[in-house]
Formats: sequence, C-alpha cells, structure tokens
Amino acid sequence: MSEHQNEPWHLDKRVPLALIGAILLQTFTIGFWVSSINERVTALESFRSDSKDVAADIAVIKSQIIDIKDTLDRIDARSAAPKR
Repeated sequence: MSEHQNEPWHLDKRVPLALIGAILLQTFTIGFWVSSINERVTALESFRSDSKDVAADIAVIKSQIIDIKDTLDRIDARSAAPKR
C-alpha cells in the first residue's frame, strides 16, 4: 500500500480515448450551456430595466389623460349650461 502512495499520479493506459473525449465534450457542452444561460439572463435584466422605464412613461401619460378628461368635462359642463 505504501508503494502506491509514493508514486506520482498518472493516466492509466487502460483508459479509452473515447472516455476522455466524452468527458471533454461534456465539459465543452456545459460551458456553452452556461454561457447561453448567462446571455439570456443579461437580456432579461435589460428588458426588465426597459420595462420599468415604460411603466413610468405610461403612468405619466395616464396622469395627463386624466387631466385632459377633467378639462373636457369642465368645457362640456360650461357648454351645456343654459345661457342667460
């Protein structure tokens, strides 16, 4: 047992090249997958940031429409009032 502890690590010749290739392919595939997930998350974060700006713009437009409606209601009330 002590003989094996002193030997440096080495790759056994019985390990098939197909196994080494499969491990390398899996490693590359996982790296590619993680990269694509990172791109998707970045795109979603950008979309979320943009949608917050749109939501703020919609709130401003809604406020302006309410003001316009109030103005139109006052104009309508004045025009409907009997003239003296």
